[in-house]
Amino acid sequence: MEIPRAMRLLLCSLVVACAQNLKGSEVAKTDAATEAVPEQISLSEHSKLHPPTSGQAIVAFGLILLIPVAGLVIMKRGKDGGWEGAFGMICCLITGLWVYTAVLAFM
Repeated sequence: MEIPRAMRLLLCSLVVACAQNLKGSEVAKTDAATEAVPEQISLSEHSKLHPPTSGQAIVAFGLILLIPVAGLVIMKRGKDGGWEGAFGMICCLITGLWVYTAVLAFM
């Protein structure tokens, strides 16, 4: 009897997950003498707790909103263009990725 491929993959994943090291899963035993005292936060660490407000952060936030909208517009135009639209979108993505990696390689 042959086990289906998906079932074999599931069983192998289960075996790997169960065989992983469980180090650190045991509850640490502490007594009152070794309890950690909360440390004071210095000003340099305090500034790391706030979200960034630099120009890069504003650009990143704008791109988070712009990229999905641009993707939807491109996909809609590609769908209206039939298979040529989808082919053009895929070619543009591959070419853009190739140009990006080429620029990074020569920087």
